[in-house]
Amino acid sequence: MPTSYKSGKKEVKEYLLANFGPAIRVLDVGPGEGTYQELLGQHFKRMDACEIYAPYISKYQLESKYGKVFNQSVVDFANFEDYDLVIMGDILEHLTVQQAQDVIARIPGSLLVAVPFEYVQGGSHGNEAERHLQDDLTPENFEERYPGFQKIYMKSRSARSVKKGKGEYSYGYYIRKK
Repeated sequence: MPTSYKSGKKEVKEYLLANFGPAIRVLDVGPGEGTYQELLGQHFKRMDACEIYAPYISKYQLESKYGKVFNQSVVDFANFEDYDLVIMGDILEHLTVQQAQDVIARIPGSLLVAVPFEYVQGGSHGNEAERHLQDDLTPENFEERYPGFQKIYMKSRSARSVKKGKGEYSYGYYIRKK
């Protein structure tokens, strides 16, 4: 099931409300069950979605939650200039580094990115797009691969996970503001 980390949502919402007006146009990439629309929809009325996996559109009734729903990969999406803010929550890790860099370079507006660090995940429920292609992401190599972002929130790992060789952080939110 396409769910998003709960940690950091409050901080991200506060940041976005403090930095963006209610009239902005928002694209939620990979909305899953519509987490960001539920979090922000009452504040930002003009939200569309780009969902690669067609069964999620009907399963989660995305067309009733968003103005427009595009059933395609973000790699092929061509209308980024129509949006003031693009949200890519748990998306970059599903793309190759080159694909992610190319997509980011084509987004002229602001971009919110949420990523899990050092998290291996295969395809699930018949959805190969769920597979992580960047399961080696850390805060350090995120900043190297994707310069120009500012940290909004970082979730620390438990001491037990760190002892097992994982990095200090398990999840991060970043913004690139234009």
